[in-house]
Amino acid sequence: MLQFAADEWHTPPTAVRVCVLESAPLVSANIPGSISDGAVLSSHEASNQLSGFGVDMISVVLGQILQWNYTVRYYVTTGWDQTSYDVRKGINCDLAVQSFFISPSNGDLCRSSCPELPEGWNSTVHVDADYLPYLCCIDFSYPFFTGGWAIMSPIQTSPGSQDYISIFFQIDIVQTIAVCVICVFFMAHVIWLIERTQYGKSILLTNPKEGFSIKYLDGLKDGVWFATNTLMNGIVNSEKTVITPPGKALTTLWVFFGVLILSFITSLLSSTLTTNLLSITQILTVQQLEGLTVCMEAGFYHEFFASNYPAVSIHEMALPSIFDCYPLLSAGSVDAVFDVREHSITYFQAGNGAGLLISPVISPQGYGMIMPEKWEYESWLDEALLMWQNAVVSTTPPYSSSSAKWFNGDPTQITYGGTAPNAPPAPYN
Repeated sequence: MLQFAADEWHTPPTAVRVCVLESAPLVSANIPGSISDGAVLSSHEASNQLSGFGVDMISVVLGQILQWNYTVRYYVTTGWDQTSYDVRKGINCDLAVQSFFISPSNGDLCRSSCPELPEGWNSTVHVDADYLPYLCCIDFSYPFFTGGWAIMSPIQTSPGSQDYISIFFQIDIVQTIAVCVICVFFMAHVIWLIERTQYGKSILLTNPKEGFSIKYLDGLKDGVWFATNTLMNGIVNSEKTVITPPGKALTTLWVFFGVLILSFITSLLSSTLTTNLLSITQILTVQQLEGLTVCMEAGFYHEFFASNYPAVSIHEMALPSIFDCYPLLSAGSVDAVFDVREHSITYFQAGNGAGLLISPVISPQGYGMIMPEKWEYESWLDEALLMWQNAVVSTTPPYSSSSAKWFNGDPTQITYGGTAPNAPPAPYN
């Protein structure tokens, strides 16, 4: 099947030039500092000297599924914006692999207004952000992973205050009680209609008060008392005696209904109390950052937070690198770190972060590979990527193993630190 697909995909006449940037968990050198900045590696050398989800993806998608020849250019100091521009212009790169957020503002802009670098650009020193205005006429692959923004914070152990009124009178419980009241009156009428025929007649009723009065109001009062106590206690009311077979059968069903209702309300209260306690004691939403000291990386991180959460007032500590924030959080110098989850995970994977957690993703972002606008091989690349993700063909490693290994679990769940081993991850099964 792979051979047939490779014939349909038309192998490019020259090796595809893949540029990668050093940043875990997508790409990292197995031995730090062993590869020079800008070094060009063969596919075999890249597989042996680099590791990460991005390395797995290149090997599987380009090498195993598409069966293309490719080289890997490894960057350490070259920034993400400059690399994206190099892909746009075909400077040493046909494809870039790193955790690039898929952004319509970049991928869908390729008009006459898309500027070129001005004359004399290379005669002066530039930082990576200087390339940002020129990031247009590029495209993104199909998302290879959906992660996004999250909050790293300490695991709180002190309980918070609970609003018990809102908990006990939440809409689900109120609706359940309302249904029970209606059912009690219905049951009261039915049991009275069935059992009133025995009032004063059955020899089993040694005391007239044990039966149901034949008078409507008195009988209804007896029925309501019987139905309510049976429902709440889960046992047959001892003050009233049910004589008829239909009455006994109905009472049995009513007791079963009462057990289900009480179980439902108990589980609902238990889950609500637990959820509220977690949401109070752990920082899982941006709104809970109000008034706290939050560390983040200067530049794009700051701009994203300011533009997306203008109503949340924080004491911001902006540092040159997000990796400088993690030790400050562990030391208690800041209250939280606003970060991309996939970067925070690397701190946990190194065995750090004891007593810390990463919230579920609060703003999802899809990651994609970068390529030139309307690259002739784009559709084949996307098709191969989807085949890997959906396990259409057998590959080493499979997508599920690679994503679980490098992204450490489900981004929609809380991730706890301090438990990851210092040793390298176990080999793939």
